Amino acid sequence: MVLAVAAAAAAWHASIEPDAAEPAVHHAEVGGAAVAQPEAALAGVWWRHEPGVSGDPVRFYYFHGDGSGLYRYGVVGHSYTHSFDYDIDGTTLNLHFRKTGATHNAQFSIEYGDEGQRDWLTLAQDPRESTAGRYYRVPGDKGMRQAVPRQEVLAAPRAASDGPAPAGHMWIDLQSFATGGQGFYFYQLRPAGIDGRGVGWFHRGDFDDWSTESLTYRVAEGPSRLEIHFDVVGTTATTALSIAGKGKQRTMTLDVDPRDFGQTHVYNDAGRSFGTAAELDRAGLDPRLAAVVTRF
Repeated sequence: MVLAVAAAAAAWHASIEPDAAEPAVHHAEVGGAAVAQPEAALAGVWWRHEPGVSGDPVRFYYFHGDGSGLYRYGVVGHSYTHSFDYDIDGTTLNLHFRKTGATHNAQFSIEYGDEGQRDWLTLAQDPRESTAGRYYRVPGDKGMRQAVPRQEVLAAPRAASDGPAPAGHMWIDLQSFATGGQGFYFYQLRPAGIDGRGVGWFHRGDFDDWSTESLTYRVAEGPSRLEIHFDVVGTTATTALSIAGKGKQRTMTLDVDPRDFGQTHVYNDAGRSFGTAAELDRAGLDPRLAAVVTRF
């Protein structure tokens, strides 16, 4: 998640409230135009809170536009994500959360802002709130600069060098369970500066639910040691590390993994952080991780 986002609240102008007999959004028509896939009307990120800094509340629904989406909640720098499927029937939004199987049917409406202004989504009974929920979508790019699955965005500007390994790469331990399914431990590190310092994220969970923590790190001594500071919880840990192998066989070993209760942990190199979709494919990264590897 972005460590610090300072943005003034954009002014907005809601459209005139529709008559009760003519809802703002319905199955056959969105914004006065017939649509073949009404789910696309919700495409984008709908934010509950204004952009904040580390520790401020964050909550949003992300609708991909094709019937799949994500719900994230927590604080900037430490959050949890649930994946869901959805469809629209008239003024009813049907949400099906994949991990739990829970289904929610919420009446909704959209207030479209004038050009350059926010759109507003109202859920009469928010599945993740005790009351109604009201969310905004950033104009123009529909909020996608703030939060979007990685394969949907252009690669970030490349640094001349990633810095000392493991800087600038994604490192994952993907495990298959005897009971079914898969889970992962996942360090995602941006390139480091000349002093070996950088920022990143740690993700843990499975492909339906996962947690995300923002962090700062420093590679030092050779580089044979890795110092990690987790921003929100405020803890710092230092561990010896080793890098071995090349290409798809490249690994990172943390002697004392701060996110595995101090156990020695081996991670596989999943390629450069924030690369292109083609690079993800070449690295052999499971495409399901695209929803985990995010810019927020």
